[in-house]
Amino acid sequence: MRTVDPTVARLRQMSLFATCSEKELQFIARRGIESRSAAGAVLLQEGRSGHQFVVIAQGSAVVSIGGREVARLGPGECCGEVALLDHGDRTASVVAETALLVWVCSAQEFAEIIDSCPTLVRRLLGVLAERTRSTYRQQQLRPTTERAGGCALI
Repeated sequence: MRTVDPTVARLRQMSLFATCSEKELQFIARRGIESRSAAGAVLLQEGRSGHQFVVIAQGSAVVSIGGREVARLGPGECCGEVALLDHGDRTASVVAETALLVWVCSAQEFAEIIDSCPTLVRRLLGVLAERTRSTYRQQQLRPTTERAGGCALI
């Protein structure tokens, strides 16, 4: 009888990982840990260097930029990917609104996952695209042809 890894089972329930194959889920599960955070805990701090990728399994968190709330994150949603992708500072702060159960991996583990799990890469691109659109809507910005890293922001 085959036993089910509880971490794989929890990852499978999170929307970010919903389309990942069993093989990808097992690979991902081995590269991170589950951790608990109390309400009020700072998960990420704007302006600081980034060393972790975080996915919320249970609970909710508040995202703020310059002290202004810009979003809330819940189960299956992630944070920390931008600083790991571009090796820059955190673009926002994330604080636990409630007690959290999170899945966390290091920058090195995140890089291994990105290199090995194309399904997750596509999901992360979708998350980044939606966040970009949301920012445009919130700020009532118009698309521009200015270039950011070789891509036009349109």
